[in-house]
Amino acid sequence: MAGLLLCLGLLAGCAERPRRTPDMAEAIRTEIAPAAAATANGTVPTRVSDALAEPAPPVAVVPPEPRLDLLVNNASAREVFLALVADTRYSMLMHPDVTGSISVTLRGVTVKEALESIRDVYGYDFRMEGRRITVYAPTLQTRIFTLNYPHAQRVGRSELRVASGAALVGQGTAGT
Repeated sequence: MAGLLLCLGLLAGCAERPRRTPDMAEAIRTEIAPAAAATANGTVPTRVSDALAEPAPPVAVVPPEPRLDLLVNNASAREVFLALVADTRYSMLMHPDVTGSISVTLRGVTVKEALESIRDVYGYDFRMEGRRITVYAPTLQTRIFTLNYPHAQRVGRSELRVASGAALVGQGTAGT
């Protein structure tokens, strides 16, 4: 046992002494000191101010679209469309051929939702450009749609050959 303790003591004496490392907290303090002094003065270093981007413009808050109730029974289409935009930010233009009568009950809809509903049922088409709404009479329309799909022609061919070294026992028929 004494020999073991003696060996351990000799090995511990031969161990390398750890290097002395600088105090990290002190290194951080010395590095931050100039920046803290500049902040205390209330000035921003020129490097920092040059690196900053211009502030973003303020975001324009668009108020939500007002909702309205539209309850009409056998009313003139022209009167319905004009009443629809009364007291709103929209202007209404109507084609001279807009005629007929409309009966609808729409609650809590926006102007656009009301126009879409009337278009779906009665066929009056409309176009919204900014604050201007143009209403067109229900007519037969010709529209051209471009379909983008790969233009390819499929070609296929199959050749099946069976070779066998065995003799045929019975006569079979070809499949269809």
